[in-house]
Amino acid sequence: MVSKAISSAVLTAFAVVATVAVVSYQGENTMGYIHESADAVVAEASKPSEKVDVLANLVDLKAYCLGAFDDATYTKSQHPGKEQSILEFVLAYGLHGGQVGANGGKAHVENIVTEYVALMASLKQKWGKGVNDYILEHIDQAVRHDPKGAVFMKDGMTAFGNGGAFGRKFGDLYALRTEALGLDDRPQVTVEMAIPVSRFHQFKQITAAQSENADAVAATIFMKSKAFGRFKSFLQMEIAQVTAKMRSEFGYVAHNAFDAEQKAYKESYESSRQDFFQHVAAQAPAGRLAAKEAAKKSKWVPPTYDQMVKIANEKSKAFLEKFKAAAGGDTSKLIKNMVQQATGIKAFLTTGGASSSSSRMTPKITFVGSKATVDGQIRTVPGEGATFVQHFPAEEDIGELKKIILTATGGNNKWECAGVKARAGGLENPIVHFVKDGKEQPFWLKSGNAIELLPLAKEGATDYDTTRLCVGWKATTGCEKDGSVDAEESLGCDDIIDSSKSGYCDCGNGGKKAKLNCGDASDAFTCTEMCNTA
Repeated sequence: MVSKAISSAVLTAFAVVATVAVVSYQGENTMGYIHESADAVVAEASKPSEKVDVLANLVDLKAYCLGAFDDATYTKSQHPGKEQSILEFVLAYGLHGGQVGANGGKAHVENIVTEYVALMASLKQKWGKGVNDYILEHIDQAVRHDPKGAVFMKDGMTAFGNGGAFGRKFGDLYALRTEALGLDDRPQVTVEMAIPVSRFHQFKQITAAQSENADAVAATIFMKSKAFGRFKSFLQMEIAQVTAKMRSEFGYVAHNAFDAEQKAYKESYESSRQDFFQHVAAQAPAGRLAAKEAAKKSKWVPPTYDQMVKIANEKSKAFLEKFKAAAGGDTSKLIKNMVQQATGIKAFLTTGGASSSSSRMTPKITFVGSKATVDGQIRTVPGEGATFVQHFPAEEDIGELKKIILTATGGNNKWECAGVKARAGGLENPIVHFVKDGKEQPFWLKSGNAIELLPLAKEGATDYDTTRLCVGWKATTGCEKDGSVDAEESLGCDDIIDSSKSGYCDCGNGGKKAKLNCGDASDAFTCTEMCNTA
């Protein structure tokens, strides 16, 4: 009964959404919190001051969460329907990556950095404010900025706190640091989730092996993609390049074979117009011989899988070295940017088709959400009839988008805006169409003016317009949006479109969207995003 009362008090304390609840907790075991034991304080204080190693902090945190998963699961089961961010974080980050049979999750995690970033962004969006968000923010700060990280080792044979609900928490243990939670006194839940040192090192060995290139992949995802986790790894890119080369070589051989077959058919037909089957029979041998001769001319030999892995690793290593040189080796800035990326706003801006509709103007833009406001500046407005995509990072979850304010810049400039759409947060959130004066029509933004846009209200409207079904990306020749269609370079609805491409999204009944010249796309997007929006 005592243990249940203590645990219930813990969850009650965490449910209090008030800053006072996290500033100070006084008294032995008051509200489910306990004072630091002397040996725990000494253990934390005795850690030498050193440069922050974010990846090492994440390896330790991941190993701890894997080891604490069972205790976290039991603790949560005792309080159905009640939530707190510490438990949710440990359960989510400790689910996958513990090898076969551990925790019931996936045996392997490709990237513990991006897993952490996605989880932190998701949980921050879930709570947004109050004590749960406060604790998540402090865990993130500890990971990115504190040499001690988020976990610590308590040594000695004394009990940890009050020994836990069943008196099993004593001896050498690993647990979450109270300071890393932003608290003065240790919450009882961290005592219940403390794990033996041997269990911690068991999972640390597994986690360390899985994280050898995690910071390189994480850096690549942020620097190269900006598309919410769709980035292809260096190996996937290498395989794609080899596949493209193979397709090109095959096209050369097939073209020669086809020409030879056409020639053989023509010659056979002209020699005897009545021997129809003989004409057909003449094609296959001619095509085979021509293909064989064309293949001999190709000096390229596709690499083996092991060779592709080696090339990908070399490129990955080179990228990481270049990134660390440019960023000063500060991985904490990278992770912060990745979290901002996952919680920011993606805007889709379209210029009208009128003459002189484009402009050199770089308008300011303000996103007003239910939880926060984000200010930014549009890097460039798109050309006539084109669409421009830009991401605006956010320090915190903006919540539901309520309105957008465009403010013109420069003197004697004007821009005809045909459409503004935006999505706050991750890919699972809807893209919302914003309009002026409630009407879906182009408008002019002139220097010195500010225009307020509100969500388009449609009776019976849904987040996704099913009449605008995506057909795919139609690539065009000559790096011109109005060039002829290049079928070989055209892509699917969910393929990433970036600044290297020209063409447009074929949206079926919705027509052509996102018409781009090479270099027009500031941020990556997919045709599914462009076509299936309200």
